[in-house]
Amino acid sequence: EMEEMGKNGDASEMAEANLRFHAAIRRAAGNKQLDRHLAQIEQGMRRAGSTTLAYPGRLPETIREHREIAQAIADHDPERAERLAIMHMSQARQIRLQMLADNHR
Repeated sequence: EMEEMGKNGDASEMAEANLRFHAAIRRAAGNKQLDRHLAQIEQGMRRAGSTTLAYPGRLPETIREHREIAQAIADHDPERAERLAIMHMSQARQIRLQMLADNHR
């Protein structure tokens, strides 16, 4: 879904697809407390303004990361899925920090 939207270049649509992907994984985990916690973080991300997907090169990287996470889940490999998810979120955090730093220069 994000790949198709990326062809149109609409960062807000891509961000919504990104959040839907994350929400689907949260719900599939079946942990209501985790779902609530991550939903709160998602709300904070929405208030942050621009999406990290607008950062140069981030969209294809995110699509690759999502595919890898989804494949680990499909392979019933929770350790790999967790490792990939942590790396994915760490990368997004680094880009968010860079975007914030760039806006304050």
